[in-house]
Amino acid sequence: MSSRAVVWLSRALWLLVGVTGWFAIGHALDGRAGVAAVVVQVATFAVFGIALVGLVVPSSVSITVARMAAPLAVVAAVVALVAGAGAARGVAFLAVAAVNTLVIGGGEVGEAFAQASAYGDEDRYPLRPPIAYLVPVVVSWTLWAAALTAGVLLLASQRWPLGVVLTGIAAAAARPLATRCHRLSRRWLVVVPAGVVIHDHLVLAETLLVQRNQLARLGLALADTQAADLTGPAAGHAIDIGVDESVKVAFAATRSDAVGRAIHARSFLVAPTRPGRALAAAKARNLPVT
Repeated sequence: MSSRAVVWLSRALWLLVGVTGWFAIGHALDGRAGVAAVVVQVATFAVFGIALVGLVVPSSVSITVARMAAPLAVVAAVVALVAGAGAARGVAFLAVAAVNTLVIGGGEVGEAFAQASAYGDEDRYPLRPPIAYLVPVVVSWTLWAAALTAGVLLLASQRWPLGVVLTGIAAAAARPLATRCHRLSRRWLVVVPAGVVIHDHLVLAETLLVQRNQLARLGLALADTQAADLTGPAAGHAIDIGVDESVKVAFAATRSDAVGRAIHARSFLVAPTRPGRALAAAKARNLPVT
């Protein structure tokens, strides 16, 4: 499917999440106190509305919002099932929420949203996240989602002190977590008329531009490549970019290297989520794709 079609699919799925969630959560709330219903409904409508706006207005910011919010629907579906939503309603809600989360987290949606923020004549291809950065982000999101869910449920049960504390913690943690997640949304291999650009301030200290006249080749990396690894490292296939003369590559500072380091490389690796699409775009611009 094209990126545009997948974006519309994600929007349709999110609306379906809203419909199935309405029935599942509503059934789970039957017979419960009015306060519980109000608290849960306000929380679910807020999450649904925020993610819907993000999906309707694509950008690198909105994909971060959507990817933080979409998995919360899976959590809500599990809670609804446990709370008595009924097998049919609860499973339908859970299935749609899980599929939607996978679609929003996929490379096609990420590419479309990254391209929506592009400037002028450029093609942006998101980079796969480094495992060492992704794992702490996932753990942080899980703890945040747990605090938010527990806080809402405690408020719904009228256990005000602990509910307020946990909800407040989740609210305070939302911004720093979003900042960390957004760093993943702003990592791209960019194909431009002048050559290629690696925009990745997670791995690099500065954006790396390789001019067209410097490029010797672009292609899928071989297993025994000696190219400098600029992927993070990240799993999956990488693109090997070779140059005629060595270029300076400045790495970002890390906990083990507070200053950062620089190397001169004749070839280096980057890992777009969809390397074939990136190579096709480079070939269409008459870059030396092999």
